[in-house]
Amino acid sequence: MTSARRTPVSATPTRETPTRVTSARTTSVGGIGLARVGAAFGALVGVVALAAAGGAHRPSVSAVDTSFVADMAPHHALGVRMAALALRKADDVRVREFGFTMARYQQAEFDQLTARAQRWRATPSEHIHGMLTDAEEQQLASAEGAAFDRAWLQQMIRHHQGAVMMATDETASGSDPETKTIAAFIVLTQTKEIGQMQETLRDLGG
Repeated sequence: MTSARRTPVSATPTRETPTRVTSARTTSVGGIGLARVGAAFGALVGVVALAAAGGAHRPSVSAVDTSFVADMAPHHALGVRMAALALRKADDVRVREFGFTMARYQQAEFDQLTARAQRWRATPSEHIHGMLTDAEEQQLASAEGAAFDRAWLQQMIRHHQGAVMMATDETASGSDPETKTIAAFIVLTQTKEIGQMQETLRDLGG
């Protein structure tokens, strides 16, 4: 496997990326609708706020917590860029819908992760699970039609698997309750999406 490129925590999605999706329409991918994702993330924000309210009793932030937010922030920045590619280029409606859903919730998670990484002065590691190299990202951007759809699914599955691996480590070994809540949401949503994308990839002959 090629080594992953290092992306600064402060890196933000490009101007082409839909960093704020404001459409009120509800779409669904394999049974997970935007309304349900939005409601689940709203609940997550509420839980994080409640955890913050008990700050005096919160355990110390651990190295596991700081490493998780530092690596997951650039990981999500890539996810939002890839979602934007799907919205612009995908032929298959299911791939476009994946992009639409991911652009919304991964941007919100990116904002929370980046705020924590900056507050804790955490820096990303050299190798982050599931990241694409510059060459791989450029190759994906240059693909067209059905070949793009298959390549996007393959790379996003790999990207999600890296996120689930990191988030699972945080839920098991982290100390900060707010960060563990974010990690648990990532495991839940992205594990479900991996299965959906694998099914779509099989349908497309990948």
